[in-house]
This record gives sequence, structure tokens and C-alpha cells, in this order.
Amino acid sequence: MEILARILAEKSKHPLFKFHWRCEKTKIVNLCFADDLMIFSKGDIPTVQMIMHGLDEFKNLSGLTPSASKSNIFFCGCSRSLREDILKIANFNEGTLPVKYLGVPLITTKLRTIDCQQLIDKITSRIKSWTNKALSYAGRAQLIETILFSMQVYWSSLFILPKKVVIEIENLLRAFLWSGIDLKKHSAKIAWDKVCAPKEEGGLGFKSLEKVSVPSDSSWVWRKILSLRKAIFPLILHKIGNGNATFLWHDNWHPVGSIWDKFEDRIIYDSGLQGRLKSSSNDIPIWTLTHDGKFSIQSAWNHWRVKHDKVAWYKLLWGPLTIPRVSFIVWIALHGRLNTGDRLESFGMSDDFKCSFCNHHTESHSHLFFNCIFSLKVWDAIKAKCNVKWPDIFWPDIVHVAIRESRGKSLKAITTRLSLLCIVYQIWIERNNRIFNKEMKPEEVVIKTIVQMIRGRLMSLYNLPRSAGDDWFLKQWNLTDSILKPRTLVVSVTLEIEG
Repeated sequence: MEILARILAEKSKHPLFKFHWRCEKTKIVNLCFADDLMIFSKGDIPTVQMIMHGLDEFKNLSGLTPSASKSNIFFCGCSRSLREDILKIANFNEGTLPVKYLGVPLITTKLRTIDCQQLIDKITSRIKSWTNKALSYAGRAQLIETILFSMQVYWSSLFILPKKVVIEIENLLRAFLWSGIDLKKHSAKIAWDKVCAPKEEGGLGFKSLEKVSVPSDSSWVWRKILSLRKAIFPLILHKIGNGNATFLWHDNWHPVGSIWDKFEDRIIYDSGLQGRLKSSSNDIPIWTLTHDGKFSIQSAWNHWRVKHDKVAWYKLLWGPLTIPRVSFIVWIALHGRLNTGDRLESFGMSDDFKCSFCNHHTESHSHLFFNCIFSLKVWDAIKAKCNVKWPDIFWPDIVHVAIRESRGKSLKAITTRLSLLCIVYQIWIERNNRIFNKEMKPEEVVIKTIVQMIRGRLMSLYNLPRSAGDDWFLKQWNLTDSILKPRTLVVSVTLEIEG
């Protein structure tokens, strides 16, 4: 490519060659990106002929030639007859603007909503391609976090997305999370702002695009910067070196603040700034929200996002030792958003709001977990297998007891946490089967299903710390000793010295 660039540079010195009007001052003829080549010139026949001669010379030297089927020529302000003459000379296909490169449009103006339609279509088509309607909530959340978010992050790293586009993308993600590929707009159980909160604040840890994006309007951005000046500037400290990169009046370089905010002569005098300006080192801006002083989007987002109260149960739900689809259902239950009978009754969606297990009491979260006689029997059976004697309290107070009594990484603590989560999950699954599929499993079958689910997760663990009572748990749950750390062998040596 360097040889081709030199050939084209020599051709540009010919009197017949005319530069593109935007490239005349810089004398740019070509740009190379990886294996792609862009050539710019004025739209006239002599100039195009000079370029084609240069490409022929490069072909004779290297044997490389442009692919006519993969190459395009773009016109602007040229008559139809001139276009046809140039196309005959170049033998390339005529392309249409805006041209896409690496999946994004190459435009000189601000990004419009219509320019982002291909991004929205791409996200929608990716969602529709996941034809498995049996994806759990946790599976959809994982796909959103790993795939769909990354698709818009690439565009956001290049452009400021219009606010309308950001809202539409978030609507797609929200609809996919709660309703799958049907993309229904009325199925959300928990507000998106809460979903986008960190896990320790009761959310799923998503980052709301609307909170971190701004409209592509330069006047709006400038007004926003001015309005946030007092909020942004205190977060940046300036370590003075030679003074070249520090603005004396506004920058926060003095311990008491900027001179603009505290206009006093003694600030300049006491600061010793004149002596510091003799330094040969550069000024260093320090971002105060990070330990290393370097700016990060994470720190800025965390500083300005909407804060929620921290919850004590997030460690109970999330982590490498849990089951994601189980944790998601329990997460909804902890927010009180499962579609129980009392909630459906308040929405006017159901006349039958009795518990599907006992058929006596109004179905609610506190009744299902574990005030109902059916779920209480299941809970008592699993508690016996965990060797715990907790008081008979109900949802959500039982969660706080579980947090207190199942701390740590011992086999007993992990089994107890999994037991509570899996019981809530299986009770909810059984409730739905009874209502929608008319299938009624006895409590013994439900208990057996819960035990198998817990045991299956425990069997996938390894290197757990050993503690007292592990042998009982291994026998009770039919587990192998291999999930625990190897036993430490202690060798005792006795020496007798004669004489």
C-alpha cells in the first residue's frame, strides 16, 4: 500500500489531476484501512484517468488489482452523462451514499434517527433469530448483557446516538427480557430503572443506555456541559507542573477550590504557583472518582446514576454457586412481582384468586412461601435434610434468617442457601403447572425434584473448604468426598537418640 500511495502521490502532481475539494489543502489522495482502500478526487474524466493509470502501474509491479465486483465509485454533484463516462473508464459499480464501513455509516453530519435504523433492525433480527421460546428469564438476561448490549456499544464508541434511538433500543431489550421473541410491550414485571440498578441495590446490573447517552445535538451538549460545570469541575484536580495545561481561573488546582469560585488575592499568593511554574514536568489532571486518578466511564456512570437502597439479600441470590434461572425467579419474588392471585385480582385479570394448593386462602407471596400447608410440608422436609431448625416465619422475613444463618462457603451454608432458592422456584413452577397445565404433583414428588436439583448443583462443585459436620451432609445428600478440599495428611516422626 505504501508503493501505491507513492504512485498516486506522483500522479497528483500532474497538471490534469484535480483534488477533491475537501482534500486539496492537505493533498490527500488515498486512505487505507486494513485491506480497504479509499481514493478521493474531483469528479472529472482526466483525474479519473490519472488514477486508473496509477492503479495499472501498481498492478504491473505487484500483480494486485482492484476487484470490480467488490469496488464502488461514489459521485456527488456530477451530471448523469459525466457519471456514465467515468464509470466506463473506471469499470466499477456505482455506489450510493451514505456508504457503510465496518458496519457503520460514514457521514460528515450528526447521526440521525434514520441512519441508526440498521442498528435497530440488526438487534431485532438477532432477537428473532433466537427461536427457542423456552429460554428462561436468566437466559435472556445473559444474552442481553453479552450480545445485545455489545452491539450498541460499538456504535456508541463511534457516535453519540440520538435519544430516540437509545429509547427504542432499550424498549427492545426490555420487551425481550420479559416476553422473549414476541417483544410485547406490556409484560414488564419490574421497572427498567430498577432492573438497571447494581445487584447490591436490588437490580440485575444492566447499564441504562438512556442514562449514559446524550442526544447528538451540539448546542444541547454545550448547554449540558455548562449546566454541569459545577458538578464536573470539582471531580477533576490539577497537579501543577509547568502550568501549560491548567486554566488559572476555573480549574481546581488549589486545595480551597478554583479562583473563579473563591476570588481572593491571597489564594494566588499562598499557592506558591509562581515557583511551581518553573517545573519541567507537565500538568496532570486527576479524576477523583478512581484510585489511579484516570477517568473511567464506570466511575462517571456510578457517580451520576440514580441510586437505590442497598439490599442484604443480593449475596444470597447471585454468585457462582447459585443457579441463574432459580435466582431470577426468587429475585422477582423478593420484589413482590410474581403474578400471584392477589396481584391478578388487583389488576382485574382473574376471578379465581384462591391458592391452587390449598384452595382456601387468597394466593399471595407470603402465603405461597411458606404459609400454605402444601409448601410448608415441602419446606419442613428440606429443612430436615439441611439440619436447620428455623422458626416458622414466612416471606420475606424467612430470607433475612437465611442470610444470617447461611453465611460462608461451607458445604452446609451452600446447601442451605440453595435449598431456600430451589424451594421457592419449584413451588412457583408447580403452582403454574397446576393452573395452566392441570398437572398436580404430590408433595413427595415436588420434594424429590427439589432434592435432585440441589444435589445436581452440589455435584458440580469442587474444592469446598472442609468443616465439622460435612460427613453428615455428604451422606444425607448422597454426595462424594471429591467436592471438598483434599484432606491434609499429618505424618508424625519419633526419633530415639542412643548414648
